[in-house]
Amino acid sequence: MNLKNYLKFNPVHWSLLLFVIAHLLVFLVVTRMDPFFEEKEIYVPSQPSEEVIWWPGEITTPSGDIIEAPAYSSAGPVVIYIIAVAVILGLVLFFIPLWALKILLRVLFAALFGWGAFVISVFYLPYQAAIAIAVMLGVIWFAKPFVWLHNLALVAALAAVASVFGRFISPWTAMVIILALAVYDFLAVRFGFMTWMADRLAKSDTLPAIVIPKDHHGWKLNLKKEGITDILESKSDARSYSI
Repeated sequence: MNLKNYLKFNPVHWSLLLFVIAHLLVFLVVTRMDPFFEEKEIYVPSQPSEEVIWWPGEITTPSGDIIEAPAYSSAGPVVIYIIAVAVILGLVLFFIPLWALKILLRVLFAALFGWGAFVISVFYLPYQAAIAIAVMLGVIWFAKPFVWLHNLALVAALAAVASVFGRFISPWTAMVIILALAVYDFLAVRFGFMTWMADRLAKSDTLPAIVIPKDHHGWKLNLKKEGITDILESKSDARSYSI
């Protein structure tokens, strides 16, 4: 099998590969978190004993200590935060002109991707090197968002978010949050908000989604030049990318 045929994987295969990469990145982070916190003398509160923490307040840790549960470990504030973000995002997409939206979202995505790179690298490299990698990734993606770079940066950012927030949220609380997200997704799709938001984001050339090409040449596509809208405008049977 030559290289071209090998790279011409089915989009499902590439999706599975990115899925594995995401889990490997999470594993690399979580195995270094506790040693890193101990080395840097960073205090991290113990996981609470309650199965689900609904609201901040006094809780009992597995060791028997009574501590104050912070908002970021409670399901209630996190769910409210998710709803607030959805509302704010909708207002931003509706009121801000498209030309300004393109710049704003590209800056935000570059910052998010840089933050993900920083979180993953800071556990293994000095702060200066981690910051340099984060800045370089954000700048390069902002200037030339190739498909392969966009996918890897997005996967790294998601892995970083999962690793960091997973450290402070109990499993059952996380399941409640996931359930809330599932309900939000259902309602957003049912009433057309998700479709409208995706269309608006696509017009701004910044779509928070994995782009899987059907041909190996597609990995080198510059999303800034081609644009997400051009990719989505094709009919599904003639589309050369999977989103």
